[in-house]
Amino acid sequence: MNKVILSGNLCQEIEVKQTSTGKSVATNCVAVQREYKSEQGAYDSDFINLVIWGAQAEYLSKYASKGDRVELVGRWMVRKYQANDGSNRVVNECVVESIKAFKKQSEEKQNNTQYTPTQYTNEEILPF
Repeated sequence: MNKVILSGNLCQEIEVKQTSTGKSVATNCVAVQREYKSEQGAYDSDFINLVIWGAQAEYLSKYASKGDRVELVGRWMVRKYQANDGSNRVVNECVVESIKAFKKQSEEKQNNTQYTPTQYTNEEILPF
């Protein structure tokens, strides 16, 4: 089973593009804070590449912004391709299958309480 669950903050604004076949797609990254501190006493983060398709990409571009906290479920994918200079490249990324929840950065600062995640899938995208 290939299942990835991520909870972190969006690294940049969501920009939806259209493929040649008309499908919506967005790429982004999520900063996931590690559970332990480094030797310098700060929490390090891992930056995970995301690929978001269809209605989910449209939904996030409309309602989420850079820095917003997101909880995502997806699958891990490794792609190999040859760059224009002829070198071989490998890309690791999470293909988002569902948006479990997200919280606006401003809400998170104002309200430090826990929230109950809501499940959003491609079949049913609901604004909050």
